[in-house]
This record gives sequence, structure tokens and C-alpha cells, in this order.
Amino acid sequence: MSTLRIFNHYVRVAFLVLGFLEIIILFCSVITAKFIYFFDRLTFLDILQKDWLNAFVFSVVILLGFIAAGLYQARLREGGLGFVLRLTAAYLLGIVGISVIFYVIPNLFLGRGIIAITIGLSFSIIIVLRYIIYHIDPEVFKKRILVIGAGKRANTLTELRRKSDQFGFTILGFTHFRGEEDFVS
Repeated sequence: MSTLRIFNHYVRVAFLVLGFLEIIILFCSVITAKFIYFFDRLTFLDILQKDWLNAFVFSVVILLGFIAAGLYQARLREGGLGFVLRLTAAYLLGIVGISVIFYVIPNLFLGRGIIAITIGLSFSIIIVLRYIIYHIDPEVFKKRILVIGAGKRANTLTELRRKSDQFGFTILGFTHFRGEEDFVS
């Protein structure tokens, strides 16, 4: 799995693609919510031309909430319910941030009804997206590790009692050191 170096941090491409997909979902949810709310008065293109900046700011702030809540970590142990709780916390954090931005820059204001529709749409679509991704390839966000050595210390990795101890990584294999007794089968 490849990584990119961004601001002296190595970020896996799979997480970048996931973040890009989620920011598109958030952006489109704002535009769609406004279209639903003003269905009889505005066309989709009018909303897109007029409110693209509002949708972009909303998307970025909520995405920052996702990052702060730890939704882009390979070591999420909580499972489905834990993910939904983290996602809820991320939205609450993002709403606080977006409220501050609406107060400071009133031109970016989105109404309560539009925000409610946006959150409902994006929340459900992101849950479905993550469910699909994790069930197509559950290993997609895990680090792949090649263990140097096959002795007693390396063998402890194969004897981890709980499956949750191996969250975040997949062992590709073990290499033999010259003069070392192999314990890994």
C-alpha cells in the first residue's frame, strides 16, 4: 500500500481516497439538501452556482471533525457501533465549528432545515460507504508488516490472544536471520 508525504507525515493513499470521497459526499449533500428544501423555487444549477462556497466550507469543517474524532485511523477497535458513535461525535464537533463560522461570516449561513437534511443524507451515505469498503476488503486500511526475524520475539506476534490486538496491521511474513533458531511455523 502506497503512502504520500504531506506536511512531514506519511499518509496512506487509501485514507486520502476515503477522505476525498467523503468530502464529495458532504459537498453534494449540502447542494442536494438545499435543492430538496427549495424544490419548487430553485434549480439544481442555481443552487450550485450560488452556494458552492457554503457547501465547500461546510464539507471541510465536518471533514476536520472526522479527523479530530479519529475516523481516519487504521486501529479502530470499536466495530460498527463504535464507528457510528465516533461519526456522531465528529458531526457534533463539526457543527460547533460551523456554527462559529456562521457567526463570524454570516454570508455562509445555511438554515437549520438545510443543515438537518444535509446531516441526515451525509451521515447515512457515509455509513453505507464505509460498510461497503470494509466488507469488500477489510484489510484495505491496515499496515502490511514484514517481520525481520523468526525467533522467540517474532513468535509472540503470532501468539496474540485477542484478534483485536492485531487491529491496524497484517503480517505478511517472517524473514530468517542467520544463526537464529526459528520458532515461527
